[in-house]
Amino acid sequence: MAAPVIVLLTVFLIYPVGQLLLLSIHNRSGFTMAEYKRLFASSVYVEVLWVTMKVSLLTTFFSVLVGYPVAYLISAATRERKNRLLYWVLLSFWTSFLVRTFAWVVLLGRNGVFNWVLKHLGLVDSPLGLLYNLPAVIVGMTHALMPIAIMTMLSVMENIDRRLPSAASTLGARPGTAFWKVYFPLSLPGVFASALMVFVTAIGFFITPTLLGGRHETMITQLIIDQVLQALNW
Repeated sequence: MAAPVIVLLTVFLIYPVGQLLLLSIHNRSGFTMAEYKRLFASSVYVEVLWVTMKVSLLTTFFSVLVGYPVAYLISAATRERKNRLLYWVLLSFWTSFLVRTFAWVVLLGRNGVFNWVLKHLGLVDSPLGLLYNLPAVIVGMTHALMPIAIMTMLSVMENIDRRLPSAASTLGARPGTAFWKVYFPLSLPGVFASALMVFVTAIGFFITPTLLGGRHETMITQLIIDQVLQALNW
C-alpha cells in the first residue's frame, strides 16, 4: 500500500530536491563548497537568515499561544457547537494567502480601518505607520498559520481523557492545578507538533513578508525567488 506513495515522493520530491542540492556542491570542476562559503561570507545573506529565523520563531510562538485556548475550547465543546467552531477555523483555508494578506493591507494602511478608528476616537492626530514593519509581518503570518496550529493541537486534545482532570479535582486539586499538572502535560505533544508545523511553513513564506514587510523584513524565500527568476541563478 505504501509503495505508490514512496514512488510518488521519490519522483516528485526527493529527486528534484536532491538535484538542487547537488547543484550547490558540484560544478564543472567537481565537488565544491564555494556557494556555501559565499552564502555565509556575505553579511546580507546572514542578516536575511537571521530575520527569517526571527520571524518564523515569533510567528510560531504567537500561533501556538493564541491557538491553544481556541483548540482547548473546541475540544471541550459539544458536538454541535464543535462543528460550528470548526467551521470558523476552517473558513480561512477557503481564502488564498494573497487575499488575506491584501485584507491586512487594507486594515493596516495609513487610510485603513485601524487608523480611521483611532483618528475618529481622538487617540491619534495623524495616521500611524502600521504597515511595512516587523509587527505587520508577524500579525499577517500568525493570522495565516494559526489555523494549522489549532487543527494540529486539536487532534491531540480530542484524545485526552476528560475524566483525568475531574479525577484530580476529586482528589483535592484546584481547577488551575488540575489543568497545569494533568491536562497541559498531556497536550504537549500537540503543542510541539503544531509548533514544528507552523515553523517549517513560516520559513518558506513569501507573500505575507513581501506585502506587509519592509526592506528590513526580507526573508530567505524572497532572495531565493529573486535569484531564480531574475538572476537565473539556480
